[in-house]
Amino acid sequence: MKKLVVFKAHWCSPCKMLGKTLVDTDLGIPVETVDIDADPTSTVEYDIRGVPTVLLMDDNQVVKRRSGYMNAEQLKEFVG
Repeated sequence: MKKLVVFKAHWCSPCKMLGKTLVDTDLGIPVETVDIDADPTSTVEYDIRGVPTVLLMDDNQVVKRRSGYMNAEQLKEFVG
């Protein structure tokens, strides 16, 4: 099952913009968010070096990754 995992931080402005875009955009798949400050273990596990970082996962395997803000069109293209 596909899902989007978004690594973010409360102090990150691009993360806040991406969060709003995710709320306003129907991607057709579940979206999970991970706060890097609250969950540093996942940050290390997935080698997150900057935020926001978005992972497209299928059956808990990373299919794609992208760092930085994406608008609605870019998110839809990323999800495929």
